[in-house]
Amino acid sequence: MPGAQPLRRADQPFVRVGLIAEENCEFAKRIVRAIAPPVESQQLPVRDAVGTYPAPLAERDPCQVLSVIDAEVDHWDIDRSRPYECDFAVRDGADVVAMKVSLEPTMFDLATETRQHRDRDGIELLVDDTFCSTVAFVGTAPMQRKLYGGDFVSGDVTNRPAVVVDSGSQHCDVVTDVATAAAKLYG
Repeated sequence: MPGAQPLRRADQPFVRVGLIAEENCEFAKRIVRAIAPPVESQQLPVRDAVGTYPAPLAERDPCQVLSVIDAEVDHWDIDRSRPYECDFAVRDGADVVAMKVSLEPTMFDLATETRQHRDRDGIELLVDDTFCSTVAFVGTAPMQRKLYGGDFVSGDVTNRPAVVVDSGSQHCDVVTDVATAAAKLYG
C-alpha cells in the first residue's frame, strides 16, 4: 500500500483468485489471465479486490481496529490476516485471547434468531457465547448479491454489512469489548 512501512520479513503481498460458488475453472482462468499483467508489472491498484464491492465497509481496513481497542495487543498474525479480516491476540490478565475481526456481509435473520441481544455503549451486539462470536451490524440497508451475468439473487435472504469478531475461547467479555470498539470505528 502507498505510504506503508517496508516489509521486514520475507513475506510479500500476493493475489489469490478463487470462486465462492460453483466450480467454474474456465471463468477463474479468465480472471487470472486478466489480472496477471498488472500483478507481474508490480503496478497494482491501490484498492484490493474486496474494495470492488459496492459497500463502504469493503473499503475499510479490518486491522484498523488494532488502533482503537483498549486491551493490550499481544500480537498481530499478519500471515493469517486476509483483506477482509484481521487475526490478532490481546491480553486478558495472564491469558492471551486470539481472535479474528471480519468485515463481511452477514445474514440478518439468522444472526438475530440464533444469538443473544446485548447493548454495550449504544451498540447492539448479537453474541453467541458457545463459540464466543459477536456480530455488530454497521449498515441498515440490505445488500443484494449479484449472480454471474448481472442478475440479482431473489428471495427473502437479507444480508447486511457487519463486523464479526470470533474467538472460540471462554473470554467473551474481551470479544464483546473488541466488537463494540470495531462497530464504533466502522459504523
